[in-house]
Amino acid sequence: MTLIHVNICTHKRPLGLVGTVMSLQRLRSKQHEVRFRIGIDEGDDDSAAAAANLAQECPIDVSIGPRPVARGEIENRLLRGSADADIVTMLTDRTFCITPGWDDALAKGVKEQPKRLLWWSCPEDQGCTMPIIPRAWREAADNNWSPEIFPFWFDDTWNQQIDLMIYGMPSLKILTNFSGQRAKTNRARDFAFWINLFNELLPLRAQKAQDMAARLGVEAPGRPEVLSYITQHYQTLLANVPVLEKHFGDVGEPGPEYVIAKERAEKLFAEMLTQAPKEAAE
Repeated sequence: MTLIHVNICTHKRPLGLVGTVMSLQRLRSKQHEVRFRIGIDEGDDDSAAAAANLAQECPIDVSIGPRPVARGEIENRLLRGSADADIVTMLTDRTFCITPGWDDALAKGVKEQPKRLLWWSCPEDQGCTMPIIPRAWREAADNNWSPEIFPFWFDDTWNQQIDLMIYGMPSLKILTNFSGQRAKTNRARDFAFWINLFNELLPLRAQKAQDMAARLGVEAPGRPEVLSYITQHYQTLLANVPVLEKHFGDVGEPGPEYVIAKERAEKLFAEMLTQAPKEAAE
């Protein structure tokens, strides 16, 4: 029997949380042990109440902490608490499972690819957004999923690119589907700024890929096709900024956590620009 942790970050969307957890709970194969681990911000009483209600039917662990500056702070906190899991999958409060026996499909996929990052499929979204993390990958990454820089998105693509730099194209999806309409994204703003920062931090992902490949016992030669894909992906994101802003942009006033995240990122940008001339001179 495989121990699967379903780690979910949620913020003030209790109905989505209930729907996500119940779809997974009712469609599991019962051949494996499944635990739900929910990351909730302090003061989000509705989500805490929803988790308490779910605990009457599902095995639920709740982790409550301060509203993070970077979304990945919650992901990392949950991942560090999943040290005993054979598989960790990271979902959101919009990912309604539509595949019966999804847990057995995850277990079989990881058995076939015990050292690679795998992904859920979705009929409405062809991207790699919901990961399936084997124990070997998690341990090679020191139970660290996020660089804790970005206030929204990006962490899934960060890790997808690391996987591709180690193993090559393509990313691997399993035939397990979630569905659910995407809505406005909390703190999603200044898209061009964050996309450009993500692109500039490619050397960090490349170094991480080398380090993890060594721990995984995998040769990771230079892969020009992967670098070409990454470049094309960056250009596509930039070209789609108006569309991203229209469909996902947060129209409210930026909260204090976002302001701090942006200030930290601007400082990081400035430091990178200062170091670049020195490296060129050397």
